[in-house]
Amino acid sequence: MLSKRIHGMDALRAIAMLLGIVLHAAIPYRIFTNANWPSDPAFQTIGFDALYIWIHSFRMQLFFLVAGFFARLLYLKIGQEKFIQHRLKRILLPFVVSIIVIIPLSLAPLLYYKFMFLQELSAYEAVLQTFSAIKQWNGLVHLWFLYYLMMFYGCMLTLQIVIPAELRSSILSKLTVLANLTNPLVFVGVAFFLYFILQINNLILIEPHTGLRPAIGQFVYYGIFFLVGYLLHTKSQVIEQFKRYSVLFFLTGGILVIPFTYLYFIVSTTDASPQTYWVARAIGVCQTLLLVGGSLGGFVRFFSSENKTIRYISDAAYWLYLAHFPIVTCMEVALLSSSVYGWLRFWVVLIITSIVTLLTYHYIVRYTIIGTVLHGKRIRENQEEILKASTAN
Repeated sequence: MLSKRIHGMDALRAIAMLLGIVLHAAIPYRIFTNANWPSDPAFQTIGFDALYIWIHSFRMQLFFLVAGFFARLLYLKIGQEKFIQHRLKRILLPFVVSIIVIIPLSLAPLLYYKFMFLQELSAYEAVLQTFSAIKQWNGLVHLWFLYYLMMFYGCMLTLQIVIPAELRSSILSKLTVLANLTNPLVFVGVAFFLYFILQINNLILIEPHTGLRPAIGQFVYYGIFFLVGYLLHTKSQVIEQFKRYSVLFFLTGGILVIPFTYLYFIVSTTDASPQTYWVARAIGVCQTLLLVGGSLGGFVRFFSSENKTIRYISDAAYWLYLAHFPIVTCMEVALLSSSVYGWLRFWVVLIITSIVTLLTYHYIVRYTIIGTVLHGKRIRENQEEILKASTAN
């Protein structure tokens, strides 16, 4: 039973990453585009704002919840020393290499857009300014989640070391109730805490912070989901409750996107009253928890069987997310001056990015040392068949 749940949650983690590609592909076509991001006036519609808000309201929350679940699973399976080695290899090493290679490539199109389209420099001057600016520190871009993930692992390991085993067991037994978001009292309690974090940070939707100095509000906010995932592993039978209510949770959360998007527009375009902010936050946190719970239950319910295609996508997702950003932003900037019709631009960005990242994964990453670092060694099917045949003989 547990292995089936793991298949579903692994697929869920992959989808949470891949939704990030959709999210980034949609940004230029929002009415309220993100700061320092290409804005495409040829085609902007509220539909992409709703898509962005829907994905952004639960994607990273879901990722950190699943990360917390697998953190405890892996820790208990291989022990503290091997856990640290495993996380250094799978998280820290790709993070460091990506800072050197992927982040400069990711920033180049954004900086070029700034100098060429916003400051209206010549193409030559824009390129020169881009090369100059790219040498400076400009933040972690889309890799901030790895930074936070390492900090959560650090907190987890510190507590494992500092707190005596007996006391730790006692605390966990009391906290496991927080894993069951299908319990109305737990749901309201967690929702209130998330509301409080948004309130003190004057936000209605949590936004990524890409600086090296962690944003306390964001750290605590995502830390709650990591903790819930960690606790979920201690009481994995609760997942059956999520399965039971998955459709109800997901549909209700999806419906709440409509009033939340409406309130998001009011807050963004008018001098909204404090009451509007209160209502927006309340709807927002409920939407987040419902979509997280619905997605979790749905994937464990419908994707728990071993499937080669799902397994391949799960393996590829990490690379696709790491590598997609430079392609997405480059395509978005290139299409600003193109004759490609409006809404097709989003699909062109998404399709080309998907093709390029999948091809590079299959031919450059999957069976090489890069793939071994990201997800472990993979053997080509023909080699696997030969290996099985030789073993059988």
